[in-house]
Amino acid sequence: ENLTNLISNDDISDELYQRVDVPLKVLKDVNADDRKFLACDHNRDGDSHRSPWSNTYFPQLQDGFCPSEHLRQLELHANEVFDIYRELYFGKLTSVSSVYLWDKEANSGANNDGMVGFSGAFLIQNKVDNGSYWNSIHVVDVGRIERGGMCQYKLTTTILISVSPSDSEMGMESTRI
Repeated sequence: ENLTNLISNDDISDELYQRVDVPLKVLKDVNADDRKFLACDHNRDGDSHRSPWSNTYFPQLQDGFCPSEHLRQLELHANEVFDIYRELYFGKLTSVSSVYLWDKEANSGANNDGMVGFSGAFLIQNKVDNGSYWNSIHVVDVGRIERGGMCQYKLTTTILISVSPSDSEMGMESTRI
């Protein structure tokens, strides 16, 4: 009951969703031949999620956040490469991947060339069995890019595993030793 009251409060539930990783959700991009993409906090603006394939929000959103043109081109290339990796490693039918990049705030310390770095999320969901799945969320923060292409980066990885035992396994104890 207390959890229900907490979630029904919009202000508190928004704060809670910002602090808790939730499983990735698979959506389809009707503007890109129904290609699947992953919905998460890193491509969300309000109640809409941006597809990495068409740069379109679903449901439609007029002025949603989009990366700069240079970063958008890098995002498209990263999605193509990561999609090949995903298909070879996990299999085409059981998995979906998405890469989202965004520009860092200009006040985060630009160098003389105006380069401030960027951030990105590399996501994979793989369905393992009936209702069980593996979500991997890799968020990288690329710092200010220095002369010669040197920079510092920070990587945070979250793995969410959902296991749904079959009905026949529910409540059964293993007697094997």
